[in-house]
Amino acid sequence: MTIRHIAATALALATLAAGPALAADFTSDLREAKAANGAWAERETRDTVTTHLSVAESLHARGRETEARQYLNFARGMLDLDPMAGGAGGTQIGEAPGQRTGMN
Repeated sequence: MTIRHIAATALALATLAAGPALAADFTSDLREAKAANGAWAERETRDTVTTHLSVAESLHARGRETEARQYLNFARGMLDLDPMAGGAGGTQIGEAPGQRTGMN
């Protein structure tokens, strides 16, 4: 696991713990992450971020806001973007969102 991966996970957890006081607009944060991902040079990072953004978008469309924010925060952290905040729950350090709970 890379240091960037660990840092992205830690950053996502920290912002989720901050609570809804830091809530941001999901759609604009998703759009910004997609644009930044298109400019990313490393294919492995780009592929991982693309997967997480797709899952975040799908979960958001289903009304599963907390889980969507976890995936979006993880992807934004990998892109060195400020994560959005809000929601509850989280992942363990070193786990990608959904790894522990699954995608039921």
